[in-house]
Amino acid sequence: MPLFNQHFLIMRTMIKYKETRLLGDFSTCDRHYSMLICSASFESRCLAVASSINKDVVDAAIVCRYKSHVQLTDGNNSKLIEILKDKVTSVSLDKDSPLSIYDTLYDVILDRHPQSILFDISTFTRETILITLMLLKQDAFKDIEVTLCYVPADRYSTYEKDKFNEIWLSKGVSEIRTILGYAGDYTSLKKTLLIVLVGFEKERAEILINSFEANKLYLGCVPPQESHSEELSAINKDNFNRLVSLVGECNTFEFSCRYLQHTYEILKEIIEKNKDNYNIIISPMNNKLSTLAVANVAFEYPEVQVCYASTNQYNTEAYSSPADKVILFNFN
Repeated sequence: MPLFNQHFLIMRTMIKYKETRLLGDFSTCDRHYSMLICSASFESRCLAVASSINKDVVDAAIVCRYKSHVQLTDGNNSKLIEILKDKVTSVSLDKDSPLSIYDTLYDVILDRHPQSILFDISTFTRETILITLMLLKQDAFKDIEVTLCYVPADRYSTYEKDKFNEIWLSKGVSEIRTILGYAGDYTSLKKTLLIVLVGFEKERAEILINSFEANKLYLGCVPPQESHSEELSAINKDNFNRLVSLVGECNTFEFSCRYLQHTYEILKEIIEKNKDNYNIIISPMNNKLSTLAVANVAFEYPEVQVCYASTNQYNTEAYSSPADKVILFNFN
């Protein structure tokens, strides 16, 4: 199977905001999709799109789940199969083998020749999302019309009011790796600059930052007006402040969890300012929408590397609860 060329047609594909719908109104969608790609997760969010969409507009569904989470996802996997019935093809992915994720999804999509895809990114890992987006940029899939959909979280973890130190989404880091297709162009003649879009996982971010020992560090935080709720913004700010106090000297910036284009522009400004003197690495550690902004930046600047810190353990008992809306993006 052909592997991608990370420099191929850099500007051919960009992710653009399309619309936001209430989940309750998603059933009235009359847009036809040859294929739905979704994830059977331990999060209840994985059911939101499949439960809400008009099943008559979907021809086939690819339900993915990670081999390491099989027991944790049995319940939601069964629910997705019950919802989508005979449309379902189940696909097993190895979370710790990026190349096998690429190969598996490449073969599944190529074998079915879909004309259009609805890709529900809500509960895939950020790494799998970015790998799949790079895959869909390849020549073999250039004629497929791709729509991305995302159900944001209304709440993360469980905690008493204002006790943000009780919140945890993951523990430990098993490996830090460059995301497949986003290797960038490294030269020993330049110093290293690391950009981290800080989320709720302080320990994960701290381990990643310490491993790179970058010459220049940018840490991003989400202000209240750019978050999906004031409570989520307060949690993010608490994590951000604790991280800044731990790492010491760094540059700080604000980005958006709501508006893809805003985060894209902020990152682009940082890259333009530093690309001549630094090897630039980005780690998206906030929500999936801001991860899409990182994808857009990486498509435009193939010299930028995108990295991922794979975690040891997720809070599978209380990771998130879904919001009541779905955000749609064009990927053409």
